[in-house]
Formats: sequence, structure tokens, C-alpha cells
Amino acid sequence: MMRSSWLQLNLREQDIFRAAVVFLENRLCDSKTIEWALVKATHSKVLRVAVVHSLSSTSGRSIKEPWQSAWRYIEEYWREPTSDMPDGTGEYDIQNRLAAGELSGSLVQDLVNLVAPRLQIESHSRFSFGPASKKRLPKQPSDLFSMGITSGKAIDLDVLKLSKVTSPSFLFSLCTALEAAVARGLEIAKRAGWEGGPETWRLGQLNRVYTVPRVSENAGRGNEPDQFHQGIAPSVKLLYATTERLIAVNIAAGLEIVQGWRLSTSPVFLRLWAALARNPFIVPPEEVAGFFSTLSDDIFWLTSYYPEVAELRARRFKDLSADEQASLTGRISKMPPRRIWPHVPAGEGFKKEQTLTAVQELLRIEAAGGRLDEIANKWLASKKLSATKVGAEVGVEAGFPSSEEAHWVQPDPDLRFDTLDGETRLDALAEALAAPRLSWEMDPAERAADWLRQPQSIERIILDLERTKSTRRGAAQLWERVGWAHTPQNFGGNPDLGKEANRILVLLEDLPEEIVERAIEGISHWLSSWERQVVSSKLGRTVWTRIWPLAVKMTNVNRSMVDQFDLNATGKSTDDRRPMDLDTLNTPAGKLIGVFLAGCPNLKRRKRPFAAGSPLRSMRDLIMRSTGRAKLIALHRMTEALAYFLQADRRWTIHTLIPPLLQQTGESKVLWRSLARRIQFKDVVKELGAAMLKRSTDVAFDREIRQMLAIDLVIECLQANLEKRKAVIELDAVQQMLRSVEDEVRANVAGVLTRFIYDTSSPKNSAHSPHGVFQLAVAPFLQVVWPQEASLSTAGVSKAFAVLPAATNEAFAEAVGAVSRFLVPFDAWSMSDYGLDGEKDGAQKIIIVNDSNKARALLLLLDRTIGAGERAMVPHDLGLALSHIRNLSPELGDSSSFRRLAALARR
Repeated sequence: MMRSSWLQLNLREQDIFRAAVVFLENRLCDSKTIEWALVKATHSKVLRVAVVHSLSSTSGRSIKEPWQSAWRYIEEYWREPTSDMPDGTGEYDIQNRLAAGELSGSLVQDLVNLVAPRLQIESHSRFSFGPASKKRLPKQPSDLFSMGITSGKAIDLDVLKLSKVTSPSFLFSLCTALEAAVARGLEIAKRAGWEGGPETWRLGQLNRVYTVPRVSENAGRGNEPDQFHQGIAPSVKLLYATTERLIAVNIAAGLEIVQGWRLSTSPVFLRLWAALARNPFIVPPEEVAGFFSTLSDDIFWLTSYYPEVAELRARRFKDLSADEQASLTGRISKMPPRRIWPHVPAGEGFKKEQTLTAVQELLRIEAAGGRLDEIANKWLASKKLSATKVGAEVGVEAGFPSSEEAHWVQPDPDLRFDTLDGETRLDALAEALAAPRLSWEMDPAERAADWLRQPQSIERIILDLERTKSTRRGAAQLWERVGWAHTPQNFGGNPDLGKEANRILVLLEDLPEEIVERAIEGISHWLSSWERQVVSSKLGRTVWTRIWPLAVKMTNVNRSMVDQFDLNATGKSTDDRRPMDLDTLNTPAGKLIGVFLAGCPNLKRRKRPFAAGSPLRSMRDLIMRSTGRAKLIALHRMTEALAYFLQADRRWTIHTLIPPLLQQTGESKVLWRSLARRIQFKDVVKELGAAMLKRSTDVAFDREIRQMLAIDLVIECLQANLEKRKAVIELDAVQQMLRSVEDEVRANVAGVLTRFIYDTSSPKNSAHSPHGVFQLAVAPFLQVVWPQEASLSTAGVSKAFAVLPAATNEAFAEAVGAVSRFLVPFDAWSMSDYGLDGEKDGAQKIIIVNDSNKARALLLLLDRTIGAGERAMVPHDLGLALSHIRNLSPELGDSSSFRRLAALARR
């Protein structure tokens, strides 16, 4: 992030800036302000500017350590460059540019930014789930936050296709830029606490400096050893691959870089040199021998830290002279010194470790094709048998660090339960499920659970429960497991699921309240799994009514310690850009509300599902009498389905669900997020349009919420045009809203116009044609509602509008004319950014441009959106588009705009 001045902010942002500066006055030496900056300001340009401005003020410059350094670290973190490309797509964009012949410095920088290590700062509270404890006064920045390095993901070299690059100057530039990025990453790591040693956990881990081929010995099931590591690994691996390619193209230029690594004191660059030294054409045998003769014991023996050194020793052993080989094997035969593993207790255990390590290194040499002399062979023979008993492996890469892998753990059911019956089996199961783990191999509770997961076992347990006295009905642990294991998916064929569900409902009806309360998680899961059978059964609704108060009680008791709510969780991890997630689907109350919603019928079949005296009315009233977190979850789930409830019971909805949205509370923000999860149409906009306008520009709400609300309002305007009716929201107010939102939101809203054309002209659900939708709905919207100011025509908006003409088919030229005044240059990678790449219905999409009028429109579209100058982004298939234009209208080939674009296409 470049340092910005508050003068560059618009008027609304300047108001926020001034408020933030006042807030920061006398608060810079407060740990809560540090946390606020990391959680809130990190994702707000205005707040970042306010922080930097406060630091530069007289009072800001006078704050003491560690606060001064802490804030400057945060400023550095905010200014770290990152790639603009979506994660996982960057290498494809780079590959397309390389394939098009681009070898610019801009490409080098973009490629480096994809993998470059950068400073990462996180609040300590991110990892704290309980109330904050009293802490001593901070003495250094690390007392205020955690520091480390991160990066983008490792690039897939098969996608990048570096092997096709033949320009030495480009490869050399890329090598030096990557080398600088690695060096900077190491420097950042040192400031974050790394002491420069071989331990790589502070570097984000680095198991291997080169990319291991998918088919490799000791590579597990094909995982690359650093597949999931972010930090130093992606840049190091790309540096190795680029240098290897440079050596293949120009060995002198490559050696210039490699020789510098040999003299480095950094373990990372030393490992890079060792990895390349495996190639005899790069490093001669005498240099390898000299390297090992001066190697310290740590580097020589610590294979887990220096795997490339061990591999170099094994693979180049046969290239050394007899004396040099004897020197190496002699050093190995002496075994590692005691100081290599200071943590290993002296005695038999240490001697075994010594022997195992030395034997492993000799076996590694043999696996690589090296031949040991007679002395080394005799020593190996004398030690090999004892070493193999404690786990010595054969293979060049044996013992090297590898990627984490998930392994299937075979179920181990306790079959003794098959021999028991009735209450005896229930008692034994209850005892086993409550038993503690005895060892890694012996876990009675898990073995009992494995037995319960078998379909035939569940049937036996249900029979046992049916035969048991009604006052007992089994233990809570047993019901917890039964609730999770007994699902409709366990029954194949065409069973009577209603009858099967009724068996459990009969048991639940008489289950003691104490057991229900303790097993509420499993029981609520069972009700959710069998929701259709539960709501369609009178007994099911009775059981639901009985269990609901207990679900509310346990949901409220188990509430999270955090203060901020976001009720949209479906199992995803939290993100600092948004409030802490609080699950609405997996709590007991959330699951029972899901059962209620599953019973809400299609209104075409049943128009008054909540009539007085109806079962659904009783369930709804019971839900709304709940309190606390459970009530908030209920409001969240129902607000998400607000359009349904407006149609089903408008009066109740207006008096019950809408007022909480209009309150100025933290809970109302949660409810607005639930409303924003779905597209809201006429009925909802009619009731909440004014509030939606206000909140779509209120920065107190997340950008995601504001964007969705803005989209809802725009869709109502478009739908009203299409249906030839008056919109339920004022068009002038929508226009002003579009002026006030951020450019990113405005650009995403602009993209909705294209999606509206596709969705409303689908042959499956509409009689409207694409060009008809454009003429009836989109064109009037662009003329009347969309802001006409040139200052609002940004690259993001332009990119969103550039794809619209292709969606209109026959109205292509008319659509280009409608959006042309909003078009400015943006980074277009290919004709996909104009919706004209690939095929549709067996024909090339660009064929929709089929006459001279449309060809002229396409040329205008390209001319307005492709910039001029050296750094202008040029679609790689621009030449094909220009050729199509000239074929349709040869006279356009002589125009200045065509000649300009043709010159760019030839670059």
C-alpha cells in the first residue's frame, strides 16, 4: 500500500478520517487500539490514512517504545505489495502473457509479487477464545501482536511453462528479482524473531528448495513437500526453477548467480546451491569435495534441516576420487558428535540414534549408486542389522521432511457388544462411551462409537431401547451417539422412513428431561436429519415442542465468549475482514428452527400455513417466545426467508420480523447480513427500500452487505422496467446511492446488468430474448438511473460494462453505444473480458459480431478499453478479434484506432 494523503479522500471519507483522528488522540499507547488497527483499519483505506497521519503528528512522533516500533511495523505491513490476481489464477495469467511473447519488467514484477514473502502481523486475540487475562506491560512489539512472514501459494510450474522461455535477459532479471525477494523475506523473518538458523518454522517451513516431481521416491501419495506452505517456500522454489532454466539457456549467466549462493551464510541459499550442485555440469567434483571438507557438523548431519546437502553427498559420491570418498565415509563411520542432539539423553538411546543416522547416510549413498570401500562396507555390515531394527530406511530421500498427509483410520468396532443383549448391552455401551482413553491403541469410547456406526448395530440398539423400561430409555452418551448415527441415508431401497422415524419419536416422547438436556446435540441433529418425517407427523411436532425449550436453554448456555456476532457460519473459518462467525445452523436451536422451516409449505398449495390453531402457528409462536442467542438465531433464519413470510403472513411479518432490522443495534447488523444472503425482490424492497438505501452507503456495515443491498435495489429497477411498471423505490434515490458507494461496489453492481440479461432471457424460464431484455430494462436504466458523471467511470466499472454487449446478442452495437460513455482502459487479459472467447452452442462467440455495424461497435469497444503506452495491458487474442473486424468491414483497417490496436497486438 502506498502512503496516501487525506486530501485524496472524498468528502464522505474525509469525515470518517477526521473522526478516526480524534479517536486516535492519546490512544496510540493502548493495546486495544493496536488490536483495532489490525482488525478494522487493515481493511479500510480511510482508517489506515488516519493512523499514518496520527503517527506523523507531533504527539505521534513522541510516543515511546515499544509503541513507536509496533506502529511502524503495522504501517510496513499495510504497505506490503500483494498480487492483484485472484489466488490460484495468477500463474495462468502469467502463462498467457509468456505464451503471447511478453518479456517485460512488468511481467517480472507481477510474477515475483505472486510468490514474494511479506510481513504478516496478527492480533494475539485472534487465537484467544476466553476472556482476556491481565498481561504485563509490553516491552517489545511481539508482546502486542504476532509477527511472521506469509506469501501467495506456490506456483504450479507445469502451468507456468518456464521450459518454453528462451530469453537469457528475462530469466536473469527474474532470477535477480526473486533472489532479492528471498533475501528480503529472510530479513523480515529475522525482525520477526528468526535467528538465522536452519529451523524454518518461522519462515513458513521449507522442506525442499526445489519442486519435487509428483512421482518421486518417499513422496508419499504424490504430495509436494511444501504443497501447503506459505512464506519463504514459494519464492525459493520459483528461484530454483528459474535459475535451472537460465543455466540451460545461458550457463555463464546462471553460474554467476549460483556462485554467489556458495559464499552465502544463509542456510536457504546454501541449500539452493547444494540442490543445483547435484548436476555435475554445474559444479565440478573437486568443488563438491571442497564443500564437504569444510562443512560444519550441524550442516553435515542434520538431514531434516539440510536435506539437499545429504542428497548432494549421496548423488555425487561416485564422482569423487577414492581418497575423497574414503574421507567422507570415514567421517560418517565416526558417527555424529554428542552436541548435534543436545536434547537426546545420553546412554543407549543416544547411541542408537547415532548408529541409525550414520547407517542411514551410508545406505543413502548406496541407493544413489555409490560404491563403498572395504572399510566402510565392513563397518556398515557390523551396524546394519541393529540399525534396521530401529527403523533405518533405504532410499536417497529416506528421512527427508515431507508434506502432511491424511490417512484413513480403519474402524475398530468392539465386537463384544454383538454378544450382549437388552439392558446389559445398553449398560455396557454407556460405560464404554464414558470411559477415558487408555492409550493410543486403546480407546474404549471410540471402539464403542465404531460399533454404533454400523447400520445393523443401530437397529439392535433401537430394539434394546424399545424393550427397556420407559423411565430409563438409555444413557445420555448413548442417545448422543444414536442421534448422530441414525440417519435416513442408512436405509437403502424404498423403506417406510415415516415408520422408522416414528420408532425414535416414541422413545423421545418419554425420554427423561435430564437425558435430553445432556444429549441435546445428538438429539437435535437427529430431528434435523429426519426433518421431513418429523414435521409431517403429529407425534413429531409434539416431540419438537417438548425439546424446543431445552434446545433454547443449551444454545444460550453454550454461547460464545466473543462479543461480535455474525450468524452466517456453515462451518467456515473466521476472517478479520468480518465479525466473528457464530453458527446458526449447527446449534441445537438452529437445527430445530431448520425443522420448522422445512415444514413451511409451498404457498401455491397452501396459502395460509400460519392460520390460527395450525401446528405451524403454534411452533412459530413458541420460537418467538424464546430469548437470548436462540431468539437471535431464529430471527436470522426467518429474516433470510423474509420474502416467504411476507407472502404467508404479511401482517405478522411487518410487526415481528421488520422492526428488529430497523433498530440501531449490533443484532440488527447481524439480521441485515442474513437479509443480504439472498436477492430480495419487489415485496421486500417495498417494505425496506428506504432502509436498504441508507444501509447500502453506511460504512458501519460490511462491504458485502452494502453491495448486496445495492444489487437488490438495482434489480428492482430493472425488473420494474421489464414488467413495465413503476419501481417501488425512487429512481433518483437509487442514482444517488450509486454515486455514494465505493468504486468496488459500483463495479460489482454494474456487473449485475449483464447477469440480469442472462438470467431473465433464459429459454427455460422466460419468453424474453437477450436483446429484448436490454431494450426494455437495461437501456432505460443506463439512461435514467446510472450516474452519468465521467469521474465515476473507473476501470472496474468499465470492465463490468465491457462484457454487457456480448450478452445482448442482436443488440450488440446498440449496447456498445449505451455503455461507451462509461468506458475507460482496464487490464484486459483476453477476449473473455468482453464475453467473446470460446464457443457457445458449437459456434465461436465472436460470431455474434456479424455485420459491419457490429464490427464498428467492437472496434469502438476495444479502442475505449485498451490503453496506450508501453505498460498497457493487451489481450493476447486481440489479433484474432482485429482480423474478424477487418473481414467484416475492410475499410475499418485504415482507421487510426484499428492501426493503434494492431500495433499493440504485434508487441
